[in-house]
Amino acid sequence: MGIGRGRMQAQRERSRVESEEAGTMNKRFIYALAALSCLLLAVGVAGAFSGEGGESPGGEDSLQKIEEAVGPGNSNAIDMQSTNPQAADELPHTDLNRDEALTLLRSVFSSELQAPAGTFDELDVEKFLSPTVAVVAPETQPSTSDTSEEESGGGSSPEGGEEGPALVESTLPLRTEDTASKEAAVDLNIEHAEGELQPANPLVEVGIPTDLGEGLSLPEQEVTIKLAGAAEERSPSTVDHSTAFFPNVAQDSDLSVALTPTGLETLTQLRSADSPRTETFHLTLPDGATLKETDDGGAEVIRAGKPLISVPRPSAIDAEGNEVPVSLDVSGNSIALHIAPTDSTAYPALVDPLFETYDWPKYYEGMYPSPSAEQAPPGWYAGNTTPSTY
Repeated sequence: MGIGRGRMQAQRERSRVESEEAGTMNKRFIYALAALSCLLLAVGVAGAFSGEGGESPGGEDSLQKIEEAVGPGNSNAIDMQSTNPQAADELPHTDLNRDEALTLLRSVFSSELQAPAGTFDELDVEKFLSPTVAVVAPETQPSTSDTSEEESGGGSSPEGGEEGPALVESTLPLRTEDTASKEAAVDLNIEHAEGELQPANPLVEVGIPTDLGEGLSLPEQEVTIKLAGAAEERSPSTVDHSTAFFPNVAQDSDLSVALTPTGLETLTQLRSADSPRTETFHLTLPDGATLKETDDGGAEVIRAGKPLISVPRPSAIDAEGNEVPVSLDVSGNSIALHIAPTDSTAYPALVDPLFETYDWPKYYEGMYPSPSAEQAPPGWYAGNTTPSTY
């Protein structure tokens, strides 16, 4: 789902990337990327839907527009450089303090830091048309490329269009209900609350501790995740609104915790060949839950025969955007990642995994029955699993 996730591929609204082909980070990040593999269907769309009797957006016309946007001839939407090798060559990698380690991470892997949350940390909704469809303000229209405004020469409007509101369609809900039972846009901006860092208005509750040794938490699932051997007293810095950064958790290694619409993703920066080759996460599970490996190289937590948390097959890339071999195994309640850099690996490298609590794309693709209201987590609007159903 993540490393390389900044490459928005709207094609994922229609077709699931097969897990065995998802070795590189940009393909594996289907879960959170699919949340906003968006349709910029119309500019000035607010006027188009101002009447009361208009048809609901979506359907085959929407899918056709997606295919046209990311078809084989449109390489700009897919083939993006997600790393900065020049920065990796110029910046120091070892004996770094917090600011130096963070500068290296942001300089080399900027796209990967911003991608997990997608636009869920900046969504400015003018009007909800359904749980998965909204009219958004021009400045928060999701982009189908990683090209910055400076690189493109300015301007925020889609190619061939005029500036104005746009229609965004998502495979994930774009809204929740706040404590006053009012619709509110999903917001993954990090806030300080209850003695920890939390997303402002999430689909999935996540807790990031002020001391790393306390562990990351998924409260609704009663799961805690701790990085074995990490400096327990290490405190986080907030990066790009929705990511927490813990420097020097091991030799030449830093840990970032990125909020995603379906949970969280850990991104470990391995700065040199002396960085650890194995990374172990200990999970504290609720009664009756077990952790097991999956056939596709990932893991999942099962309770009462049903998935509670899924961990897709991990991925890693180096500073040149090349895949770094990584594997996962399970022992008891622990997940171990084994990174196998080669002589050609360009440091730093970045490795996940992703911990997600709701496998929305599988519901969307019809692989599982649509969740009932009792099964759906709070705010997930059970039954609205496809953009074309309102």
